[in-house]
Amino acid sequence: VTFTFQSVDLINPPIIQVRDVSFRYKENLPWLFKNLSFGLDMSSRVCIVGPNGSGKSTLLKLITSDLTAPEGMVIRNPRLRLGVYNQHFVDKLPMEEDPVTYLRRLFNEETYQTCRNLLGKFGLEGHAHTIPIRDLSGGQKARVVFAELSLMAPHILFLDEPTNNLDIESIDALCIAMREYTGGVILVSHDARLIETTNCQLWVVEDQNVTPWTEGFDHYREHLLKKLEEQLSVIIPGGGEREKKSS
Repeated sequence: VTFTFQSVDLINPPIIQVRDVSFRYKENLPWLFKNLSFGLDMSSRVCIVGPNGSGKSTLLKLITSDLTAPEGMVIRNPRLRLGVYNQHFVDKLPMEEDPVTYLRRLFNEETYQTCRNLLGKFGLEGHAHTIPIRDLSGGQKARVVFAELSLMAPHILFLDEPTNNLDIESIDALCIAMREYTGGVILVSHDARLIETTNCQLWVVEDQNVTPWTEGFDHYREHLLKKLEEQLSVIIPGGGEREKKSS
C-alpha cells in the first residue's frame, strides 16, 4: 500500500481568507462561531481539534463552501483546487459505477490501466476495481476517494477523520503521503501519528472561537484529561467541587 498525492503548481497567497465569519445553523440556535478571521495557504499544516459538537466539521464546511456563513465572508483564490475527504463524500460516490469507470469519467485523460494501478497503490484489491461501488466496504470506498483526490492534484487537502476506515498499514501510508505532499493540509483528526507526522499546528475549536495551541499535541491531550477530571469531580456524587460546595 503506497498512498501518493501529486506535486501541485504553486499559487500565490493568500489562498483562503476567512474574514469576520459568524455562523449558526438557525436563527433560534446559539452561535457556533463568532467573528472568525484567519488565512490559509499552501504551507498551512493545521489540525482542528476540540470537544465533540464544538463545530470542527462545520468549520471545514465553511472554509470549503459546503456551508455559507450568514455574517462575514470566505475569500478564495480563483485558481484554487480543493481536495475534500469526509464521510459525506464517500457516501456520495455513484453506487452503480465501478471504481475504474468512475475515475475515468472524472479524469478522461487517464487510461484504464493507470486508474487500476492507482487504485492498487491505495490498497484497493484488484477484484474490487470493476464491481459496483455499492458492493464495496466502507474502507474500500474510502480508497476510491483517496485515489480521486490524488488525480485532482489539489492545492489544499481538507481531511475530516481520514483514518476512520483505514487499517494500520494504510494509516502509515497516509502519514508518509501527507509528509511528502507539497500542498496545504487541514485535518480534523484525533490520530496522534497523523497529527505528529504531518507536523500540524493545533487549532482548538472552543467557546465560539478558533485558537492556535502552541504547546503540541501531547500537552493538549494532558489539557483534555485535566478538564475531564475536573468535570468528573463535579458530576460524581461526593467528589471534587460538589463535595466542597456541600461542606
